[in-house]
Amino acid sequence: MFAIRDIPAGIDPFVGDRNETVEVPVEWLASIDDPAIRRMYVDFCPVVDGVFVAPVDFNQMAQSWYLNHSDVPNVTCNADMSFGTTRLVARGEELTVDYRTFSEHAHRSIGPSWT
Repeated sequence: MFAIRDIPAGIDPFVGDRNETVEVPVEWLASIDDPAIRRMYVDFCPVVDGVFVAPVDFNQMAQSWYLNHSDVPNVTCNADMSFGTTRLVARGEELTVDYRTFSEHAHRSIGPSWT
């Protein structure tokens, strides 16, 4: 995802996105027969207090779900799963976030070189 205009520091670039989520207990994942569906939870959803924080509908995810990881991100995720730019993001620059700030689960999903 890339900025279509300059975004000042401290701005939520996703204002207006309906980022509705549901809490799905981690142990519920084992009851899903389709491995591709299970993988969507593991790949996309942070785990907070034993539950996946998941989009209400994987087919209608808000733009913020598409941020890529960076060790030096220009967007931060707050405790309430809202976002803010950490500095001026120039038009054309990719918006990135550090997945490890979402949950401990993200440390595993990023890969061993980033743990």
